[in-house]
Amino acid sequence: YLWIALPAAIGVWVEWWSADFTLIFAGWMPGAEFSIGAQGLLLNTASLLWVVFSATGSSSAIRVGHLVSSRDAHGIPVAIEAMVECAAMLSVLCAAAVQLSGSKIVQLYTTDSRFIHEAMKAK
Repeated sequence: YLWIALPAAIGVWVEWWSADFTLIFAGWMPGAEFSIGAQGLLLNTASLLWVVFSATGSSSAIRVGHLVSSRDAHGIPVAIEAMVECAAMLSVLCAAAVQLSGSKIVQLYTTDSRFIHEAMKAK
């Protein structure tokens, strides 16, 4: 069990710690108050976008599981191809939304121009 669980746990821990380290480094920057706030806004946005791909992956696994249990050997490659295409389209859409509407996305969280300016410097 540990051979499977430990690497997965380490992956999750590294992801959490990387977010913590970026906040620490943001606190060392000039204008730390706004840097930390902007980093929090960016992490919230990244987490929101991550949920899109997490849900897509889960639904994809469920679909393939249903095809496997129904012994539909022809449907499995079709489903996988559709999932890969869906993930590619979602990637392009999310990247375009962030690039084209970055400041508007940040303005959903705050109207303080200092935080918005600091967050947009990450572009």
